Amino acid sequence: MIVMLTQDLSKGFAPWKEMYLENKDQLNSLGGKLIFAVPHKDHNNKMMVLMEFDSPESVSYTHLTLPTKA
Repeated sequence: MIVMLTQDLSKGFAPWKEMYLENKDQLNSLGGKLIFAVPHKDHNNKMMVLMEFDSPESVSYTHLTLPTKA
């Protein structure tokens, strides 16, 4: 299952990328995999992400405990 996420960021793309890299293993263990992430070309505080999940259950935000510092 592929999911597209658009998100507004308060501190730009770099802190989000750092947060993702710090938590990549946890996301993978929950059945999630990052396919593509990019900031908007005209606005570094907006981004788009494509992720693949093993199942609809693995998308459930109740399972994700990633920090929200980005």
